[in-house]
Amino acid sequence: ERISTRLKQQVWDKAVDSVRKGQTAEDAVQSLLDDLEESKALRGDAEIVLSRSFGMGREQVFQENADAIEALEYSAVLDRATCDPCDAADGKRFTVNSAEHLAHLTPYVKCAGRARCRCVLLGIARAQNT
Repeated sequence: ERISTRLKQQVWDKAVDSVRKGQTAEDAVQSLLDDLEESKALRGDAEIVLSRSFGMGREQVFQENADAIEALEYSAVLDRATCDPCDAADGKRFTVNSAEHLAHLTPYVKCAGRARCRCVLLGIARAQNT
């Protein structure tokens, strides 16, 4: 909804501005497309949606395959942009649906980057008897 609202406002603002400047519809559309391509706010919103969707998709797989998963491991991207909470959580293992698992869903609630968290949970498969 946030992206939709921001996009609608940007389109409206651009349309009003174009009419005031006497631009053609083609010029107005091209100007809007140029602005959208450079929009950091929309890019940021899209990153948030992507991060949440990615985490939800992985979580669904974990739920559907819980009996085949030995543990979940928190994996942080370890670089200079990694925040302290994510760095501290990196490598922690826990069982599916445990309180610790639910506290470490991604994007991680304690991440300094908030919804822009780059961390993931990795499923560690149970050893199979052959």
